[in-house]
Amino acid sequence: MGKIVGAGFAHFSFLIPVKKVLETDSILAFHHPKPAWANHLVIVPKKSIATLLALGQPDNIKYVPAIFFTARDIIAKLGFKDTGYVFCANGGPRQEVGQVHFHLFTGQRLVSELSETAKRGLILQGKTVAAFHHPEPNWETHIVVVPTGKTAPLCSLAASDGSVIEETLSMLRTLDEQFQLVKRGYTLVVQEMSGSEQRQFLCHVVAGKRTKKIA
Repeated sequence: MGKIVGAGFAHFSFLIPVKKVLETDSILAFHHPKPAWANHLVIVPKKSIATLLALGQPDNIKYVPAIFFTARDIIAKLGFKDTGYVFCANGGPRQEVGQVHFHLFTGQRLVSELSETAKRGLILQGKTVAAFHHPEPNWETHIVVVPTGKTAPLCSLAASDGSVIEETLSMLRTLDEQFQLVKRGYTLVVQEMSGSEQRQFLCHVVAGKRTKKIA
């Protein structure tokens, strides 16, 4: 079923009965037909790619910057920078459709913010990003993947930031081996709220059950 859905987006996107927001040669973004949040949009690559881990593989990695830059352009187009937004994708049992897809919405937080000065327990060091345990987690497993250099928030990402996004997705496979993300169900989250002290791009990876309310 996932391959059928993916083939539909890859070859017959013009026939899909959705309210489109933005479309390129490789990406389709549209209003969610059954929204769960305010301003709920869906962003999908035009290729049959089953999961986030598959998206991070070499054959598919080129779609990663395209997806994130599409989100950036929609945030600017719809004024989400002023209201705050969440951009996320699910994996494992949390993924309900067998085609990788991202949600973009406003009005709700999914994760605790990361203080710029908080001490962090290093998990994994890459070339352009590093993974840490969140110092104030609100999920059983709560990891943050942070660029090693200065990177603008999602709403202002530059083309030169593509390698940061690609390595973040590629790192998921190693994190899955250590924390069994797929087996337990997980979510990749970019959360940038209006008025937040956070001023750079970073991703949260949360798995398992929520352990406490979001601060």
